Amino acid sequence: MAIDIQDPISWQTVEDAIYDWVTRVTEVNAQWADQADPQTDLPFCLLSIDGPTEIGSGDEKRVAEKLGSTGLPTGLYEMEHRGQREITVEVQINAGPPNNEDPSCYSRALGTRLQSSLNMEAFWRPLDNAGLAYIAYNPLLDASLNVADLYVDRKILEVRFTLASSVTEDIEIIERATINGELNRPDGSVMDVGPIDVDANPGS
Repeated sequence: MAIDIQDPISWQTVEDAIYDWVTRVTEVNAQWADQADPQTDLPFCLLSIDGPTEIGSGDEKRVAEKLGSTGLPTGLYEMEHRGQREITVEVQINAGPPNNEDPSCYSRALGTRLQSSLNMEAFWRPLDNAGLAYIAYNPLLDASLNVADLYVDRKILEVRFTLASSVTEDIEIIERATINGELNRPDGSVMDVGPIDVDANPGS
């Protein structure tokens, strides 16, 4: 039997929301670290995602009857596997001339701006709408360095988010069963049982 598994997480939606958040707050260019595009001019933010990892003891499983295009039951069933995942978003903030001459444009200033924005509804609401729930951020890590004769003022911000993972599969449901057998009484005698029909949907 062919198995068709859909994306449990809408990564395009998640990545777009993260990208928009970073660029709106810092007002500088951003790019994903796993892209083949050449590095953009300073200042810029380099983005990456670690994860997802599973949270809790396992996914919740829910069984439901599938509905047709008219909204009516089809007699077919599916099981949803739903659980919480955690990701860590790394934002590497790179600043250089003329930004490292302006304290308001230091990489540390842009990093703390990102941290503060996570408590502002104007910024966390679009993340929430994309399914991302902010947990916490780590202290800014200083990763400044000299590249040839150029000093790059660099800070790294790690932010943890949770998001839901959901995938479904078609399953078969036993709607009716027949019980037929013998029951041993305490006195040693045997009582015939059945046949008894058991309907999984007695109200249908």
